[in-house]
Amino acid sequence: MESPVSTDGLRNPSHRPAFHHGCIEWHRAAESGDAELPHPADLVADDLGRLLDDLRVALGRDVGTATAVASEVAALLADALKQDSRIAPVRGGLAKWQMSKIQSYIDDQLETPLRLADLASLLSLSASHFARAFKKTFAESPHAYIVRVRIERAQKMMLNSSDSLSEIALACGLVDQAHLCRTFRRNKGVSPGAWRRAHATDIQMAGRISQR
Repeated sequence: MESPVSTDGLRNPSHRPAFHHGCIEWHRAAESGDAELPHPADLVADDLGRLLDDLRVALGRDVGTATAVASEVAALLADALKQDSRIAPVRGGLAKWQMSKIQSYIDDQLETPLRLADLASLLSLSASHFARAFKKTFAESPHAYIVRVRIERAQKMMLNSSDSLSEIALACGLVDQAHLCRTFRRNKGVSPGAWRRAHATDIQMAGRISQR
């Protein structure tokens, strides 16, 4: 709804949309998974556009009114900067609490199958919306992220344990040793056994590994 207009042709400042209220509502919606509310950046753009229109009119009338409107513009921009730290870092991406929840879930459930629909349901989002938001936030698809985390866990286990590759594969959510070898070679360009031998620092462990 358009803000009420006073008799001098300017919108009544007391009825202008409150940017900070818009931020609060947007963050509440983000927590509930609602993607329909306008982003706070859109709200401040609308408010700023209206204020600049008012300033343009006021400049042709009197300096006092123009000064008051200019002060409102400055206040709006200051409010926007203050609220900016609370807004999701990537527009259209995941909020910090959502990032943390998804990362923790993946880490805790890495040895199990991780399906896109299940991850999306954690945030009450559709699979397509979640996939887009995830990629904007992490700069890689959910699948690529999960594969990378599986490989990183496998690398840590190969260096810090004497578990066989088949045991490591299962602990990382891969079907078997062959699956680990294919995935590892595709991402690292070398087999997991060769990588393990090259990076092993404990000579005794390296000897045990070579016999597996």
